[in-house]
Amino acid sequence: MLTYAKEIAECPDVSAENASFPGVHGWSATEFRERFSRLLMNHAQFTDSVLLTNRAYVVRTARDFSDISAALKIRASVYGAMGYIRPFNPNAALDSYNGFEVPDEYDCTSTFILLERRGVTIGTARIIPDNSEVGLPAARIYGASTLESLLPAARYSRAELSRLCILEEFRNTFAMFNMVGGMYAFGVGSAEGKGTTCAFLFESIPGRMVELYSKVGAKATGMVQPHAVGSSAELMVWPLDRAVTHYVEKWGELTRSQNISQRESPLALR
Repeated sequence: MLTYAKEIAECPDVSAENASFPGVHGWSATEFRERFSRLLMNHAQFTDSVLLTNRAYVVRTARDFSDISAALKIRASVYGAMGYIRPFNPNAALDSYNGFEVPDEYDCTSTFILLERRGVTIGTARIIPDNSEVGLPAARIYGASTLESLLPAARYSRAELSRLCILEEFRNTFAMFNMVGGMYAFGVGSAEGKGTTCAFLFESIPGRMVELYSKVGAKATGMVQPHAVGSSAELMVWPLDRAVTHYVEKWGELTRSQNISQRESPLALR
């Protein structure tokens, strides 16, 4: 069994013993290393799966320690700019330590997804399985019975998408569609042989983002919950058995405008 002793010893910025900020949790190097090592120990068997590839983009699963570090750094950068993470917003629910988001309990059971553009990691997301010991965040917020009514377990293999973020300078519709396409490919593959269809749950900012996700087949539930940063998020469901028609249509529009070959569509991989 892998122990990751070397990686844990080289955990990001562990030499910085004091990262405290007035009025918020000050994460010490020891505390951060403990969180990071717990995450690594639960990812002792990384997968190296390319979900999507074309001339500019690659979407793949995390394959090693450096991928996890890159994902946590992107999260801290994006959420810091949005005011979703401490110390940038003392009232936020997320924590950071010296430029990295502090991993939470769901990270230990999640699959990390990375979006690369010409070899540079520019985005990340995580997929939390419903069969993990910590369950789904949505089940805690909205209730297990609500999830069952939306996505019956007899028909769907449920998973939750979260921490989806792309660095601002690379954020555009094409990058987002590639990321969504990669997660689609992951979901389809994860449900193979189970006799069910993968369905994702996730929360989205009401308004424009809900409209964007609706274009690929996701459905708004009308269930909105407040967040600690003062904004609200709406629960959405994305059953992949209704995604193909929507996605192919929108990808066709995008490829025509970008002069991209239809063969590079994320759905062409399946």
